[in-house]
Amino acid sequence: MANGLAAGGGFGGGFGGGFGGGFGGGFGGGFGGGFGGGFGGGFGGGFGGAGGAASPLLSSALTTSHDALAGYWNTGSGLTRPSRTSVGNDLSYLSPGRRAEVLLGQMLGPLSVSNPAKGAARLRVGEADLFEIRRPGEKDFEEQMRYLRNYADLRSDRIPEIVAQTATIMPFFGTLTHLNETARKSTLDLLVLTQSLAIALEMQVKHFCWAARPVERSEKVQPIIQTPDHSSFPSGHATEAFALATVLDRLLIGDKGSVQTRMAYLAAYRIAVNRTIAGVHYPVDSAAGAVLGCTIGELVLAAAEGRHMRPRGYGGKGPGQCKLDAKADFDLRWLAHSFFDEACEEGGGVKVEKIPLIAELFKEAKSEWPS
Repeated sequence: MANGLAAGGGFGGGFGGGFGGGFGGGFGGGFGGGFGGGFGGGFGGGFGGAGGAASPLLSSALTTSHDALAGYWNTGSGLTRPSRTSVGNDLSYLSPGRRAEVLLGQMLGPLSVSNPAKGAARLRVGEADLFEIRRPGEKDFEEQMRYLRNYADLRSDRIPEIVAQTATIMPFFGTLTHLNETARKSTLDLLVLTQSLAIALEMQVKHFCWAARPVERSEKVQPIIQTPDHSSFPSGHATEAFALATVLDRLLIGDKGSVQTRMAYLAAYRIAVNRTIAGVHYPVDSAAGAVLGCTIGELVLAAAEGRHMRPRGYGGKGPGQCKLDAKADFDLRWLAHSFFDEACEEGGGVKVEKIPLIAELFKEAKSEWPS
């Protein structure tokens, strides 16, 4: 009996202590984190600087403070001249979110996406055609199903990457070098702009080139993440990843060496392939997305420098066009041959006018890297 009581007491004490400690620690940590995050976000977001979280109580307090301190106000005298009356191309006074909105608006200004034919999309710069893409036929997608089966064997190894990349892909480029908001603020702004532009354009292209997802062709695909509602073709992850790789690679090494060995493109390729492993994309989606993404990345750089771009395309015929064979898998060797071996002749192609705000941002981003 005594042993039973001792055992019961030990169990009860251990359980109570463990539960209490765990609950207390968890609650304290959760509350502390939630309070800190909420307060920090409200503090910074509510007032954009000095102040506090926006609330009726604070507004009332500021009103009574004003009434006590301001007194009689003669607006005809005692005014302070603002420290600046214009900002030019300097966006440093804005929060990151506001800077991103201004920059994206500048990039989108001369661009348009149209639907020239069923299953096709065309990207124009002003009145000039820069990129045209055509959706593969149904037989091509059916031929590609073999890769969905083969890549599924890698799911157990890639689950952490696949799930993380449903939310964001930027950390997988951030791990290649030192990116932070202090030492390389302009670089991050440039990358955010690039990805935002890619998203804005790719969604229009997806709509005009709509294609069914792999899960709609076989109940055995069984994706390990939720299948998105938008078109399978082209891959948005591939588009964004290769757009980011194009810009970051320029800053990192300046287009030196083969695309097959440059780390930014290797990271983009892995991100694209993970979507096929997950069961939501065909390799052909990634191939088209890679070409579109590289074009968008080059477009950002061209807007910063003011230069010509070679018209590109996927699925059509003629100069600058490419297409992955339905029986083939997507890889960087194919991309190097299809996209990077085709350079624009000096003075030829589509003229992309320099956008002053983008040029200034690119200049600042380059200054953050060793020459």
